Amino acid sequence: ETPRWVISSDFTQFRILDLKAPDGADTRTFTLEELPANSDLLAFLAGYQTSPFGNQQQEEASVKAAQIMADLYEALSDSGYDDHDASVFLVRVLFCLYADDAVESRIVV
Repeated sequence: ETPRWVISSDFTQFRILDLKAPDGADTRTFTLEELPANSDLLAFLAGYQTSPFGNQQQEEASVKAAQIMADLYEALSDSGYDDHDASVFLVRVLFCLYADDAVESRIVV
């Protein structure tokens, strides 16, 4: 059985390796001074569930997508759409966006 996490440290720097990250092994490195800001990366030691690190590009895309969805919601609301109808529409748009990504990742060229 392979562990999910590997932690190494010289007590100046800490390195956490996630062996089961979706895109292959993912590593985070931080200094002792940065430990308080990165304590969430060690939450699994206390038994908390954590999600894979992901990468910077994925995180930036998620933030950008959230802003686009928020802007779209405000535009729908400003044009008189009922909150429920706007929410249903946004959920459908979000589903289509994820479905599009899922299909593209399976296309073999």
